[in-house]
Amino acid sequence: MIADNADEFYFICDICSNLRDHTTTQMPQIVKTANATKALSREQKAFNTYIKNIKEAKESFAHLKDVNQWLMGKGESIIRPSEEKAIAAHKKLIFALDSSPFVQQLSKKLYEKFEEMMVEGLSIFVHEAEDEELIPLYDKYNNISFAEERAASMGAVNQMVGMMFGIDADFTAEELENPALLQEKMKEIQEKKMAEAEEREANRKKTVKQLEREAKTKEAEKKLTQTSKKIYLELVKNFHPDQEQDEAEREKKTAILQEANAAYANDDFLALLELQIRLFQEKEEALSNTSDETLKYYNKILKDQLAQLKNKLATLDPQRNGHPYGDYYHATQSWRVDKKMKATAKEHEEEVNSYEQQMKRLNTLQSFKEYIQNFELAEEAFEMSDMFDFFRK
Repeated sequence: MIADNADEFYFICDICSNLRDHTTTQMPQIVKTANATKALSREQKAFNTYIKNIKEAKESFAHLKDVNQWLMGKGESIIRPSEEKAIAAHKKLIFALDSSPFVQQLSKKLYEKFEEMMVEGLSIFVHEAEDEELIPLYDKYNNISFAEERAASMGAVNQMVGMMFGIDADFTAEELENPALLQEKMKEIQEKKMAEAEEREANRKKTVKQLEREAKTKEAEKKLTQTSKKIYLELVKNFHPDQEQDEAEREKKTAILQEANAAYANDDFLALLELQIRLFQEKEEALSNTSDETLKYYNKILKDQLAQLKNKLATLDPQRNGHPYGDYYHATQSWRVDKKMKATAKEHEEEVNSYEQQMKRLNTLQSFKEYIQNFELAEEAFEMSDMFDFFRK
């Protein structure tokens, strides 16, 4: 099956394998050996690998940003209209049940089931959608108010998270319901714990070896900073547009300088290296003669940069970042997105018809009673595994 608008979302197709193949074939090898018979050293191989992986990660990042926007547009145009109709029809049914003149004529046993039925229907709106219009109605039929229920639930979850991770948890409802926000909060907590651990470590008496390692680390960081600054200043010196008379060349140099400024401001060491290599072709050969000791410093910062990119990529995965239409995402067969969304829209249309038919059957006391008697309440069975699955999202 081929979707009618396949061109519109071609970029989403086979992102992983196709992108990887494209990046690998197009990217030049940064470090080359001066002697064709001489094999690359371990640090040279690592340097090339880091650059390759960072390039792929940056490409994936750009694509996934587009994917998230495209997926939102698709969902809002295909699913949202039918979903809003289904929600309106469901709410209309709930209000009709609440205002029915037959409620007062129910037996005690049947009224208790009616209360459970109303709470179950209202829970969808107040817990998942936080529909403030229906909260008073929820409080009317539930033995605990929504506010009390929310507070108790938050306290239990924070206590559980505290026990699981050994922290004082203070998550908000918004953070717990949004995987992306939850991940960010957990990252903050982890960073705080690491900072506390580092502070404790700093206050301990250090051995001679520890002091030597710290000195080497500081020296390495200093060299990296100096190298980045050196590359940046060389780019500024050679491509500053102020002294350029030719308008076209001035625009070109202005763009280059903007790129260099952004890379330097963001501590993007790889971007500076790429600019240097692209604009000074002879630098490629110079890098081939770079010592392994210097490349080791380069590799350290590239490793950190790759880790940061991977963390950012994780927040862009539509299936894990809380995207409202993330469940419809398919990385390699984009036509399935349309198919699944249209199927959901059809289900919403069927729901509307079902709610309308149910309302028509509530016009007599007998039909009202039969509706309640035949209503199947959902079985609530919370398991610990559900909570663990939630935090693995």
